[in-house]
Amino acid sequence: MSSAPRRSPRVRDRRLARQALALMAPVLLAPGALSLLALPVCFGDGPRCWVAFGATVAVSAAAYGALRLLFGPADGRVAVPTRMVAVAGGWLLVAVIGMIPFLVIGHGEGANAQTARFTDVQSVFFESMSTFTSTGLSMISAPSELPASLQLWRSLGQWVGGLGMTVFVYAVARPDEDAFQVMTAELSVDELELGPGAAMRRLLAIYGGLTALSVGLFAALGMPPWEALNHGLTGVATAGMTVTDDSFRGYGPALKLAAMFVMLLGGVSMVSHHLLLFRRQLGALLRRTELRTVAALLFLCGAAAVGAHVRLGAGGGALDAAFTWVSALTTCGFSAVDLAVYPASLLLLLGIAMVVGAESGSTCGGIKARRLAWLLRGVVGRVGWEATHQERRPVHRFDGERVEPEEAARQMQSAAVVASLWLLIILAAALGAQILGAGAAPFDDVLFDCASALGGVGLSAGWVSSGMPDASKVGLALMMWMGRLELLAVLVLILAPIRRVLARRLTTPVEDR
Repeated sequence: MSSAPRRSPRVRDRRLARQALALMAPVLLAPGALSLLALPVCFGDGPRCWVAFGATVAVSAAAYGALRLLFGPADGRVAVPTRMVAVAGGWLLVAVIGMIPFLVIGHGEGANAQTARFTDVQSVFFESMSTFTSTGLSMISAPSELPASLQLWRSLGQWVGGLGMTVFVYAVARPDEDAFQVMTAELSVDELELGPGAAMRRLLAIYGGLTALSVGLFAALGMPPWEALNHGLTGVATAGMTVTDDSFRGYGPALKLAAMFVMLLGGVSMVSHHLLLFRRQLGALLRRTELRTVAALLFLCGAAAVGAHVRLGAGGGALDAAFTWVSALTTCGFSAVDLAVYPASLLLLLGIAMVVGAESGSTCGGIKARRLAWLLRGVVGRVGWEATHQERRPVHRFDGERVEPEEAARQMQSAAVVASLWLLIILAAALGAQILGAGAAPFDDVLFDCASALGGVGLSAGWVSSGMPDASKVGLALMMWMGRLELLAVLVLILAPIRRVLARRLTTPVEDR
């Protein structure tokens, strides 16, 4: 029996591209679905808002229809790089479609000083990307002056972006094994140990329940209903956009404590929530190395940050300092103090928290505490090995279980590579922004805001504004996109055209090893 003819590399590449575009198609429906939710609020905002969100529905549906007509549904088993390209490309296109409401409302006759900032494409691209990557940095200085429909649009976009665009779309449109693998390229949930459909439904149930709890908690403590709705959506998504001009600075201690609780809920992995809520496995939850690492960062490093804040007199009290630390560590972006008056030493401490983030599989950004835990184990293991008997091999444990040396080495190497890439990108972006802006802002402020963008945080030391250079707006928007996908999916997308060259130069067939 003759074997089937092998496809040429060019034919295989075209097939992979078609699969990626086919997988992107359902994701492009997300902006249209969110626009339908925002339409009822347009009754009090005038006809231009109806046009803005109606146009978004139309463009979203047309984009979906075009991809579906041209490429159909994805066929066959979808490779990991193809899934990554679909996630990265789909998220970028969603942010582009999400620009429509900002542009249409910004060009309206009744535009105020805030919506008028959406007349240039760079600012709108920045705002839309910040919305759908659940970052929270904004071109707006007074969000209370935005139309209610646009406020809700930002909050809904951040809520969906918090758990992941692909999670929501594929949970509804295609709950099968391939779709689940596409979803896990965006959110680390393989530890749920459930079938694809059950896992997706469980994720949405957990996220929806946490959201309802957050909104209800804020409302019960006296926050106005509209603010409670929007801040509940963005808080559990660790997103950070608010409908108040001073974020959480104007609220009392009870609401600040409630917001800290909500941010921590968002920073905990969906796997941890699943272990506690559905399996009642408190022991397994407490054995999670990553969760213990987050707790250490929260309490030990947080105590140091609060002490430094109070000692340096950086404004506000100990509660405000603790609030800011929780916001940085969970990469939420809610603010209780003016970071523009923070000294460089405190900005650096907060910047480290923003780069690390909380648990993987949560709504937060950063490199995640899991990678920090592996880095620390690598350092401690290496020092212990050098200091004792070099003929003995170090023993690595994670989540209470022994890890084979090869797997431990792979995890440490991966963590080191990702952490190095993050630091290099942040430093390069800050240096480039300083050169483009001719030193218009202090370097420590620029460095902090670059870390905030890549970490998907939203806290700002004062550099981000509508008056910053257009190149910096676009650059930071792309950093938000890269950081939300933890760099790897974006790198796969960028390097896709030279994939075969890289494979020949950097890899060898398994049988030749």
